[in-house]
Amino acid sequence: MACLAFAGYANAQAPAEWQVGQNVAKEIGMGDLDTFSGAMTQNGNGDYDVTSSGEYWKGDVPNEYSNAAGPSIISYYNKGIVNIYQVVKFPAGSYTIDVQALYREGTPLDNFQNHFNKKQFKNGHLYAEAVDINGTDTTVTRTFDKVLCSLATADQHERLFFDADGSWKNDYEYKRNEKEEGAEEDNWVSYFCPQCLPGLGEYFLKDKYHNTMKVVLTEDTWVRIGLRKTGFIAQDWMPFTNFQVIYNGPADDAAKMELGKEEVTAVLDELASLQNTLDAGGFQALAAAISDIIMESEDTRDSATSPTVLTDLLASLKATAESYTRSVEFVNSLNDLINMSTDMLASTEFEGKAAFQTAYDDAVKKAATDDIDALGSDPAAFYQKVYNELAKARADYLNTAPANEKGAKDFTSLIKHPWFVNPEYNPSLNGDGRWVLTEPTWTSWENPGDYSKYVAGRTDICSKVQISSDVNVTNQWFKYVNYTSGWSPGIRLYKQALLVGASTDWNSGLVGSEEVRQQLVGLPNGYYSLNALIIGWDSNGTWNTNPKMLGCFAENSEEVRVASITSENINNFWNWSPEAWEDVQTGIILINDGKLLIGAGTSIAGSFTGFRLSFYGESPDFNQMITNKVDYINQQME
Repeated sequence: MACLAFAGYANAQAPAEWQVGQNVAKEIGMGDLDTFSGAMTQNGNGDYDVTSSGEYWKGDVPNEYSNAAGPSIISYYNKGIVNIYQVVKFPAGSYTIDVQALYREGTPLDNFQNHFNKKQFKNGHLYAEAVDINGTDTTVTRTFDKVLCSLATADQHERLFFDADGSWKNDYEYKRNEKEEGAEEDNWVSYFCPQCLPGLGEYFLKDKYHNTMKVVLTEDTWVRIGLRKTGFIAQDWMPFTNFQVIYNGPADDAAKMELGKEEVTAVLDELASLQNTLDAGGFQALAAAISDIIMESEDTRDSATSPTVLTDLLASLKATAESYTRSVEFVNSLNDLINMSTDMLASTEFEGKAAFQTAYDDAVKKAATDDIDALGSDPAAFYQKVYNELAKARADYLNTAPANEKGAKDFTSLIKHPWFVNPEYNPSLNGDGRWVLTEPTWTSWENPGDYSKYVAGRTDICSKVQISSDVNVTNQWFKYVNYTSGWSPGIRLYKQALLVGASTDWNSGLVGSEEVRQQLVGLPNGYYSLNALIIGWDSNGTWNTNPKMLGCFAENSEEVRVASITSENINNFWNWSPEAWEDVQTGIILINDGKLLIGAGTSIAGSFTGFRLSFYGESPDFNQMITNKVDYINQQME
């Protein structure tokens, strides 16, 4: 690494010869800026699979390359935590590092959903590290970091790339209803983004997805400069091109002050965005607390007379931004829980309703408090406490409902979107014993397909349903992939057999499985079981060498898991008649901390819907439960 860097610096011009605004990337010894020297082989998509990083780039080998649209694009697709960099020696001075790059948070759909929910997974980073190199030891003395643009931030309303021979390469289109409050007619707006390397080239040619980062170095310094991905989401993507290092002039106090003010302003902008989100959601106290912090920090920034003041302010603001970002996550979860509790109060009449109503009213009041002092020094803890209290009250209320003839109480309403549809579209059990959900525009023999194909120009029945790419989310569906290669065929909402469910794409060559999961919290301790409707293929046969994986499961915090058993006739993923679905059930599982992970998965292809949760109390009649389970298994074998 040191030899490469010294070789680059040996040819560097003296800074006195540089002009302000000049791109000096080549002068300081960076390479692969116009072409890519790494080894690669052409693939069937017209692009290249990379097999080595070439002469200049170090770190993790990228897996994609293309120059189809002009720029030389290097990318990581669907890989884990990665880092690609060069080490060069910068003369003392002020610089702006510019690169066209982005981070895609899973699929394009994931990205747009996160973007419009004002949530961003900050896994992609442009960085520069000042390093001391002593033999084989490298010590980082200063780090500059900038979160990469998200795929959905281009705000593109026209298609830039269209490939008639391969529709999967076309720009992805996301439609959003932006009807103003009070307006009678819907206003569907299309947003486009690239989903292949040639398409991305068209966006780069039009100067989309620029990332800039200012760097001030007070002495000649070795710098590790590159991109890194600090987290992994299935199907994520980090492409880049056109690295530039712009010389801004000497590293004097004016340059340090300018950098400090820019860094402080960037964090203040992030806090202002959080404030707007909270204001819109009715959480005035938290918004007001952030507003106070912003005003005080702006005064400190504007009156600062030394770079040290700005450095101290920046460190404080970063810690504050992290704390309040966590608060917003709890606020969003609390808002969801309040909405779900509102529906439960309107649709049920059990013995404990009065107590639940009291807890609900208290949570609504606390959530909308305008008392900054009530939030304390840790607003996240305040909202988490309110969330936990309401979650427990909701579950306690369900526990006052009468048990059925099998000793079980229906806790399905604790699952968010158990049928992957809005509440008013809940399926029903028809006279033939089949679960069906019909919609006027559907016919019985339509092929299964991506749900987005059925919703153009109208409000879709899954408008409130999301399958998150965040594995840490609670009370919401999220995707989970455990293929050993880290690759995922994809999971999304599908319409199939007069029902809607979460479905995987086809995968027959990888070891592992793909699952849709939901982490339930606030449950009464005791014994549970889970039912679900499933259809699909597992590894039974020659398609795959995996252990069989098709069905639903429930797992407690001790990682004890119970799973359903599927019959042989379930392996018919492309049979979209109602008879194709199988109603499966797990065994019983004990929880002791109010948390239960539920879900379903498959190793090849599958669809899942109709999750139903049963609670048997802390001391169930085990003999009766065994009898019920034997009867259920006998029914499945008939």
